[in-house]
Formats: sequence, structure tokens, C-alpha cells
Amino acid sequence: MAGLSICAMGYAPAGVYRWGAALAARGCSAGPLGSRPGRGGAPPPRRKAAPAARGRSAIARGCSASRGGAARLPGHAKTLRRHVPRPCKPEGAAPPRQAREGRGVRPAKIPSMRFTNEPVEEFPAHMDTLQIFSVKLAATRGALQLPLDVFGMVAIRDPVDHNRNIIFHRKRENCQTLTEKDPYLVLAGPTRAVMFALNPAIIEVDLQIKGATESEDEQLSFLVSPLRRFDTRYSHLFNCSYTSKLSTLEFKLGHIAFSVEATIFVRVVRGSWPDCYRGQFNAFTTGFTDRCPMPVGNKLSTGTGRETILLLDSGGEKLPVDGDSKIKFSRRVVSVECVGKVTIKVNVLEGETEIVEKAASFDALEAGKSVDWIDVTFCKMEVTVFWSSISCYPM
Repeated sequence: MAGLSICAMGYAPAGVYRWGAALAARGCSAGPLGSRPGRGGAPPPRRKAAPAARGRSAIARGCSASRGGAARLPGHAKTLRRHVPRPCKPEGAAPPRQAREGRGVRPAKIPSMRFTNEPVEEFPAHMDTLQIFSVKLAATRGALQLPLDVFGMVAIRDPVDHNRNIIFHRKRENCQTLTEKDPYLVLAGPTRAVMFALNPAIIEVDLQIKGATESEDEQLSFLVSPLRRFDTRYSHLFNCSYTSKLSTLEFKLGHIAFSVEATIFVRVVRGSWPDCYRGQFNAFTTGFTDRCPMPVGNKLSTGTGRETILLLDSGGEKLPVDGDSKIKFSRRVVSVECVGKVTIKVNVLEGETEIVEKAASFDALEAGKSVDWIDVTFCKMEVTVFWSSISCYPM
């Protein structure tokens, strides 16, 4: 019996079979029963049996139990350390500054405009996507009252690469002030179209309220929540609200069916934008349900064309323009139905009084670019939309 190999006995655990196969692949033999792995010879002296719970844990992993709660993989000298859970952080404790300021954030590496110049036909080009119209601080609780200085991160993860697609990110020294008149976060994304498939998208929020000192900062909202779609073929609007201990956040979202990605650039080609005027740049997208309302769930969808996607509001500051005369938008990527269109509207205001309103519209394309011009008297702007199909693969 001592010379019978383990694999020949017929009742060895499944982990032992895997061990024997691994040894065979390396040209080793399992050896006689009770001998050391990969070697012949007499069995080692008996040791005191390990506790039952530890022994079962080791057998379930196909390992041998040893002293100190460690498990030794057969045929290997490497020892696996026993997992010791870390103590939980006290409830209500503020996260470290590195987390609060968004350091270590792993943003989505897949850029926009992936297939603008080279369309790929190996996958469906018209994917359903998620449009983020706005994120609003809808309510506060306790002693919190607006205005509030807010910083932190809001992100969306989708099934394409599962990385964070940042839609809001502010550091503590660059926080945004939310007021009763304007309780909306200034969105800086998404950086590419967000796929909205049968696998849910994930909303991540980590927002802080800036205090007089770092130790007085408070958690405004902290959540991770799946976002599931209706089983529908039609574009529609929907709202999601998330309530925490101190606040309620409201997301205004759109499910855009059979969509393509549009990346928008505006460049000043003649004249200049006067510092005394405020500039607002908005995008609107329309599609099939804007022309022909369709039932979605227990409601009738009339499309998403009435909702504004704010690309930039210069407020009381100078219009931001880079060295190539391109206007620096807060966000520039939107989703458009493949049978729809996108409209870019420019509003010139003096204070709250509107002086000029001009717009340019573009029919959706699967690839390439569309160009038009907007003239607002004191300057002429070139509007370029780069189109791209959307892949469900991170390639």
C-alpha cells in the first residue's frame, strides 16, 4: 500500500488530481503515498493534526495544512499568508485626503472618436447609450444649508472596460459653490459615450463639503449603485434619485437607442469674443421618438430633444479659448440616435439679458465629421462634430 501512488487510489480529492497534473507537466512524479511531493522516500514523521476548520479550508483549496494557519501548495515552497480582515473604518469618518481629492482615480482609458477615421464592421455600430443631462443637489438634511462648497468625484462605469468614466471631478482647492439658484454640478464628462446594455452601468459618487479646515470637511454623498435599463428599443428620459444621510442627488438621464457618438469642437475663425459678454453653448439631440412618440414602460416617450446638454457657461468670466482658438468646453461628448440629429446652440448674454442666439444642426453619421459655421456679429465660429460608431469591446 505504501508504494501505491496517490492518483491510482481513485479517491483522492480533486485538488490532488490538479496537483498531480501540474507535477506531470513539469516532469515530476507524485511519489508514493505519504512521501514528500515530487520525491521518493519514506514518509515524513507525523505531525499534530491541524484544527478541523483549517484542514477543511486547505483541502477545499487543494492544499496541505501547516502550522500557523498557513497553507502550502503541493510541490511549491511558496506559503500563502492567512487572510486577516482589516478593521472597518468608523461610520461617518471622512475618507483620506487622497480619496477626497480623487487621487488614484483610474479613469476610462478608451477615448472618444475611436472609429471616426476607420470604421470597424466586426461589431454592431449602433449601440444603446446613456446620456447624462444633469446632476442636481435636490435636497439637504440636518443643519446643512445652501450655499455649499462641494468637491469630489462623480463617475459612471459601463461594461466596455469597467473603468471610471468621469463626469465630475473637483479638488478641494477648486471646489464648486452650489446655491439655491444654481444647485447643479458643472459636468466635465463623459469622456466617451457610455454604453447602456443589459449589463447595468454603475454610478459612483464621492462628494465632500469643504469646511473651514480639512478636519471639518463633511461627506455630502457617498454611493455606488447599479443603473438598469428598460427592455425597450426607444429613446426616453428618466430620473434617478439617491438619498444619503445629508443629501439627495437627482440625476436626469436619457436612454439613447441605436446611437452613435458625437464629439463637438467650436473654434473662433474670425473676430474675438468680447469679455463683457457671457457665452452659453448647449447641445440638443433628437431622434425617432421626438417625431413619433412610443410607449416605454407605462409612459409615452416623446424623445429627449427638450433636454439641454450644457457644454459651457462662461458665467461672469472670460470665454476660455486655447492657443488654436478652440473654445474650452466643460464637456464635449454626446450620444445621438443613428436616425437623429444634434443641434449646437450659442447664446450671447449681457448679464441675464440675451442678445444673440444662433444654432447649427447636423444629421448623425456613423463616421467622419460634419462642419458648419455660426456668426454672432462680433465673431464667426466653426462648429465641427466628429462622429464615431460605438464598440462593446475595449479594443
